[in-house]
Amino acid sequence: MNSYSDELEISLYGLTQKEIIQTLLEERFSVKAHFDEIKTIYKERPKKKVNKI
Repeated sequence: MNSYSDELEISLYGLTQKEIIQTLLEERFSVKAHFDEIKTIYKERPKKKVNKI
């Protein structure tokens, strides 16, 4: 819970998970959820290129 804005903050893993959470909140609790634009927080990348064997 963000104490400054009284908003609940959650971390999700992709668009599908967001849509499922949004649907469940509306169907089970009659809560209409609003999600901000999806942002990538962390992205792993290989350190170097690997050649095929």
